[in-house]
Amino acid sequence: MYLLFIFLIPKLIFSLELNLICTNSNALAKDVDVKDIFLLLNTDNKKIDLGGLSFQAENILVTKSNISWFSKNIELYPESNGSVSGILGRYSGDLVLNFKREDSHKTNSLIFNCRKFAFKDRKF
Repeated sequence: MYLLFIFLIPKLIFSLELNLICTNSNALAKDVDVKDIFLLLNTDNKKIDLGGLSFQAENILVTKSNISWFSKNIELYPESNGSVSGILGRYSGDLVLNFKREDSHKTNSLIFNCRKFAFKDRKF
């Protein structure tokens, strides 16, 4: 019994699951279609749900100040794969997302400010 408990402690301590609502904080937000996005992140199974995009991260790095991830071969658009990377400031709540299409090698970045999601915080 104690042996099982010893093996579960690191998993419980170092596993992180976040459910965040992120709002576009870019000064040019009126030029961007994405205003709000949900970020569901589970470091245990490396699953990330980013709005309607769901994928497994190749690596997730959790430090005292940031959480970052990277994944490639994600279907960003129909018939177009690419890579997705992100970095979330654990103190600032700022999220920077980078999307890079394989066919154009162009990187698009979006900047959001995130907070823990509470259903009662909905505006309508």
